[in-house]
Amino acid sequence: MAGAGVRPGQAVTRRLLGHRVRLEPSAVWFDYSYGEGGGSGRTSSAGGRAPSGGVSHVYRDRGVRQVRVDTRYGGRFSVDGGAWQDVPGGVTVRGVSVPLHVYQARSVLVDEPCRRRSDIGCAGWSG
Repeated sequence: MAGAGVRPGQAVTRRLLGHRVRLEPSAVWFDYSYGEGGGSGRTSSAGGRAPSGGVSHVYRDRGVRQVRVDTRYGGRFSVDGGAWQDVPGGVTVRGVSVPLHVYQARSVLVDEPCRRRSDIGCAGWSG
């Protein structure tokens, strides 16, 4: 289907010059930019949900950071059911920078449900 994308690890088959060509893209590496002048360096981890997502960073100060993820894509192909071959080269896609607001968190012990304590910053808490 024209315009439809293919995810890394998902193969698609198309006819090309009379041959059946099977393509499978892959993410080769990721480079996370934390907005503080440094980054993760190249890693095979696509990240995930905090706190166990595979990629993490500790910010020392509050503020707004511009963060992004650059990704290197590669892939492999097969023609008419033959052996898989690596696609020569690859392409690096620079991620779009987005603002990340870094706030300070602090723990507070309370003797009643948080929803009754607007004085300690529980606004919006449903617990």
